Amino acid sequence: MQSRCSYSGIWKVAYPLIIMNAGLTIMHFCDRKFLAMNSPQEVAAALPAGVLSFTLTSFFLALSSYTATVVAQYFGKGDSASCVKAAWNGFYLSLGSGLLVLFVMPWLGLGLIEFSGHAPEIRAMERDYFITLIPSGAFMCMSAALISLFSGVGRTRHAAFVNLTSCSLNVVLDYMLIFGKWGAPAMGIRGAGIATSVSAACTFLLAALLFWFQDQARYPTRSQRSFSWVEIRRLFRFGSPAGLQIFSDVGAFTAFTFLIGLISQEAMVVATIVLTINHLAFNPMLGLADATAILTGQFMGARHPNLIYRLIFRSWLMAVIYMGLMGLFYLLLPGWLLNQFAPQSYDGSISFDKVVEQGRSLLLFVLVYNFFDATKFVIMGLLRGAGDTRACVVITTLCAWGLMIPGMAILIFYFKVGLTGVWLYCSCCAFLEASSYYWRFKTEKWKKIKVIEHAPAAAEPSIVKEII
Repeated sequence: MQSRCSYSGIWKVAYPLIIMNAGLTIMHFCDRKFLAMNSPQEVAAALPAGVLSFTLTSFFLALSSYTATVVAQYFGKGDSASCVKAAWNGFYLSLGSGLLVLFVMPWLGLGLIEFSGHAPEIRAMERDYFITLIPSGAFMCMSAALISLFSGVGRTRHAAFVNLTSCSLNVVLDYMLIFGKWGAPAMGIRGAGIATSVSAACTFLLAALLFWFQDQARYPTRSQRSFSWVEIRRLFRFGSPAGLQIFSDVGAFTAFTFLIGLISQEAMVVATIVLTINHLAFNPMLGLADATAILTGQFMGARHPNLIYRLIFRSWLMAVIYMGLMGLFYLLLPGWLLNQFAPQSYDGSISFDKVVEQGRSLLLFVLVYNFFDATKFVIMGLLRGAGDTRACVVITTLCAWGLMIPGMAILIFYFKVGLTGVWLYCSCCAFLEASSYYWRFKTEKWKKIKVIEHAPAAAEPSIVKEII
């Protein structure tokens, strides 16, 4: 078991998730690049509308995704039948979540867009993008619960295959529907939203097929389909705080983007491009954090929490090294990265030369707070895998809504601070949040949390020896 917290053991679980998140990064990069080529206003509208859509589905998505932690703990315990049972009940829960996303969230989201204060032409594009993105949220929730079986037992290659297939389809559909290629109408930002929803539906279908046709002797996905209130309550107990934490974090980022939009339309374009570039560093790191959560769950299920200390240090070091390598691109090639989003034609409303000039300085701030995020997300993965989700929601909410968003509002409305000053302030908040997560880790309270029931030590089966 100690080999699983070695660098090679962590990498074995993490690299498919890193590749998967890199695929998502490329997908978002192409999506924003195509929109920027089509119109600067469309790329400005894509960030707030896209983040708002994800914010309103994030609680349900995180709730469904927490199934992976429950599966991981059962896997560590050596109970494969309960792994399948947990996955099925996560799927049942995701069905209800998907209905809420489809029929309730659009009303709330459209209302928030109307009260955003953005220019009328930007709001119209935001509405189009938001309403076409909503179906993707429902499919993502259902897919997450099914994929959790593979992630929780360490078979992360399956999850990567499903998501990379979806990302590839999304890029192709983006190109076709945004620009009107291969006989399709040119739909602009609306086409980008439709492409995402169609590819999310295909992700669900592929995940369902893989789930149903597993080796039934090892993972009986066709026979262990019973509904269990015990498993549903378990997911709510530990998954709801995880969902609230993600909702709070993403909600704060949504507020961040809308506040940036109030500085100027040019500031919104700069922020959208810089944040899209930073996905190249940020998203793959989330794969390493997810791997940390999976392995933590397995160690906790096997009742070997002391191995987690080696795991967390090595995961953090791998994240920092990766962030350092990505930082070289920000230092050496900032102009090239920013010019990838240059529009094909200028309408005079926004000077792209000024966008590039301001984007160079913002990339330096991004380089700094990426190191804070590396610490934050790796430790967050550990706490999530151990079931310490309440601490995560408290830390994130206090730092985001008690510190970052009020401070931004004061800086923008009262002190008239520009984009660079706001970005500097947010970097300081990222440092404080990372420090808070480290403090929680050092308290060791996460070691006392019980996500699943355990038999007496002498009677408990050993952990499954190999991850296939």
